[in-house]
Amino acid sequence: MSARKQVDAVIKAMAERPDDFHIGKSTMDDNRSDMRFWIGNGFTNYGVYQPFESSFGFYHGFRLWRAVRVLNTMKTQQYLNRDRQV
Repeated sequence: MSARKQVDAVIKAMAERPDDFHIGKSTMDDNRSDMRFWIGNGFTNYGVYQPFESSFGFYHGFRLWRAVRVLNTMKTQQYLNRDRQV
């Protein structure tokens, strides 16, 4: 599968089921599909590293970087709002 199709599928999955993704310091895990993504060392190094290895390159790495940033912001806002409602 091409990098474009992989990134399109990941971005779509992140939008449809954000609770299934865990974002760490250098990795992002999709708990439903058991895929792990490397998101450290700058977006030029982004890619899948488990269950197979695939690099996304500059352009598609940048696309995923933007989506991860949005997802991380959304998760942070949900976390902060949850604390306020208690």
